[in-house]
This record gives sequence, structure tokens and C-alpha cells, in this order.
Amino acid sequence: MKKMLIISNLITFVSGLMGYFILKYALPQFFFSSYPIIIVYYMAIITAFCIIIFSSKNRKGTVSTSLYFILKGILLVLSIIFFWIMMKYYVDRSAVKSLAIVFVSMYLVIIFLEAWVLLETGKK
Repeated sequence: MKKMLIISNLITFVSGLMGYFILKYALPQFFFSSYPIIIVYYMAIITAFCIIIFSSKNRKGTVSTSLYFILKGILLVLSIIFFWIMMKYYVDRSAVKSLAIVFVSMYLVIIFLEAWVLLETGKK
């Protein structure tokens, strides 16, 4: 569990950091100063997902499908709320498009990591 948690957080952090540097130095017109909050949000999401998945394994080492879909629904609702809060209070109107692109990109990384964690959980 610890290894997958570290790898998942490392991938989230590195992909977020790459996006940060791309926006800050290659595309400065799209940069917004509250970008690091998104990285922290997604690192917290993947950490919570890993902890919940590993603590809910049954004797066979698998996780129920209903739990997975409940977690995906919660992630979607939390992400929509978080995006709205970011858009409303932390990002200028001119940077909303770049916020949406960054948010969706990081969301796709998290979906990949969640699937990877679930597959690795089923292997053991």
C-alpha cells in the first residue's frame, strides 16, 4: 500500500509540476497564481482514494464495484465543487479557460492512477 501511495502522489506531483512550469514559462498568458492549490487538491484526493481502497479490501484482496463507483461519484461531485470555488474566488475571469484545461488534465491523470491502484489491488 505504501509503495502505491508514494508512486501515485509522486506521479500527481510531477505531472502537476510539469503543468505549472509549462504555464509559467512557456505559456505565461495562461498562468494563474493559485495553480498549486490544484496540485494539493489532487494529491489529497489520490491519497484518500488509496487509503479507502486498501482499507476496504475483502479476504480475496478485491474491492467491491459498488464502492469504486461510489468513490468515483464522490470524486466527481467534489471536483465540480472545487472547480466552482476556484473559479469563483481564486482565479480571474481571464484565466478560467486555462483553469478548466488544467483541471481536466489533472482529473484524467487521477482517473488513470485510480484505475492503476484498483488493478494493483486486485493482483495481490
